[in-house]
Amino acid sequence: MAKKYKEAVPADLDLAPIMNLCMILIPLLMLSAVFVDKGLIEVNVPSAGGQATAQQDEPSEEILPPQLVLMISSNGFYLRNQNGNATTEAMFAQYAAPLPGCPAAAAGGADQPPTVCLTDAAADAPMVERLNWAGLYNRLVEIRTNTQWFEKFNEEGAAQIIITADASVPFSVIVKAMDTSRYFVRSSATVVEPPTVGGDMAQYQLGGGSGASNADISSAVYITGEEERPVGLFPFAAIGAPQSRN
Repeated sequence: MAKKYKEAVPADLDLAPIMNLCMILIPLLMLSAVFVDKGLIEVNVPSAGGQATAQQDEPSEEILPPQLVLMISSNGFYLRNQNGNATTEAMFAQYAAPLPGCPAAAAGGADQPPTVCLTDAAADAPMVERLNWAGLYNRLVEIRTNTQWFEKFNEEGAAQIIITADASVPFSVIVKAMDTSRYFVRSSATVVEPPTVGGDMAQYQLGGGSGASNADISSAVYITGEEERPVGLFPFAAIGAPQSRN
């Protein structure tokens, strides 16, 4: 007589333990995410293109703060204004001119010299070491503390800087340019109050405006204001397309 086999019926899986575990883990993971700090650099899109066009179409003698453009190349830093206002452009010419000690424009020359030339670091040194960061910072302070522009720079979004670079410039240099232009700094050995309109510009410049080195800016600390927050120099950074230096 043939044997009869009883067909095995699969038992239902008991998912309750694993579901309980998930219900415990999910809130824990969500809570832990709150304490994860991420280093982010806020970068904006240049927003004044339409405004510049309108100002070019309707020339005005109103004193407007410059829309600052920082161009980075292997020769140094170039500073330009692109707000299209003739009065501002005339005032800005002194800030676009080369710093003392940098080569001046040659008569009839096609290439414009940089506003902030290179340091005397070795030619084979990395670009980030050859660029004169202290000179750039001091020139930005001159622009930001100009008494005719100071209050208008304090308006929302006015203290913007557009940063562009040659294709050969490493991205780390662009990041350092954003860091250098973002906040007012001071020597760790001095105490300086936040800048005010008509204040002494030299006290906000490293080395009193001359003789500062990259070591000075590396060891500098922020000038703080309300609630111990760093005081903005050009806190609104934007990345622009490469531009001609001529």
